[in-house]
Amino acid sequence: MACSILLGGPLFGTKTLRKGLALGSGLHLFVIALKLIGADGGGLLLPGTGLWEYYPAAMSKPFASLCSVAMHSVACFAAFTPSSEK
Repeated sequence: MACSILLGGPLFGTKTLRKGLALGSGLHLFVIALKLIGADGGGLLLPGTGLWEYYPAAMSKPFASLCSVAMHSVACFAAFTPSSEK
């Protein structure tokens, strides 16, 4: 679905779907940034151990977490890039 949206496929309202994809990916990255900062009990910047207590799976597999952040970053960037529609 995401590839079809980004490529300007035959879906109805592709422009609206692109905006939704950009908004969703951007908000997801914002929430991840807040979690890493430690807004919910401590993290990398704020004091506390909330990041390791509330998200042990993300902290035990940092490569998978970084892949998720990278995928959402690419989706957000691609959604904001103008399409080649005529």
